Amino acid sequence: MIDGLFKIVAIDAIRLASPKRLVKSKICGILAGMYEFFDAKTIFVTGGTGSLGQRLTDLLLAHAKPRRIIIFSRDEEKQRLMAERLGHNAILDYFIGDVRDAERLKRAFET
Repeated sequence: MIDGLFKIVAIDAIRLASPKRLVKSKICGILAGMYEFFDAKTIFVTGGTGSLGQRLTDLLLAHAKPRRIIIFSRDEEKQRLMAERLGHNAILDYFIGDVRDAERLKRAFET
């Protein structure tokens, strides 16, 4: 927890088939029973423009009803490409930053 702003509510294990290949069906299976948990919540996706972050965002947009999804990453170009791919969506907020920068994390939640 950073100054009471947020906390990790739940983490579930995701198994890797190999170091370079994430089994997508495992992610879908893990999240299938959890989509309602994300309804009306703000979701903060670190590494949001990476393969896992993009897949998580796609699944949440397709199956949950979050209030807001913050895509937090260091790469402005990847954020631009992701926004272009997903089109305009009022619940998506893109934020440039590094998780090691506590002030930047705070600003992401304040906007």
